[in-house]
Amino acid sequence: MSKSIEELQEEIDELTQIIDDHNNELSNHEECGYDRAMLEMEGKIEHAFKAGYNDKYTAGHLPSNDLELIKSLLNYQMEQRL
Repeated sequence: MSKSIEELQEEIDELTQIIDDHNNELSNHEECGYDRAMLEMEGKIEHAFKAGYNDKYTAGHLPSNDLELIKSLLNYQMEQRL
């Protein structure tokens, strides 16, 4: 089952908020050793979402299982950083 661009954008916005919250928390605790690689990876994921609309998927749909996989990977990597 595919999701519409609007539904996917909502989920991207939620992910972005989670990332922003983590980044704000980390910026308050710089001694944790958080590096810039995570921020770069997050930017690449966001770019992949946008590119996916035009390149990989038709009619602006992204299968929800791909989105769930990316969410899981982001959450796991964030937990590993904290």
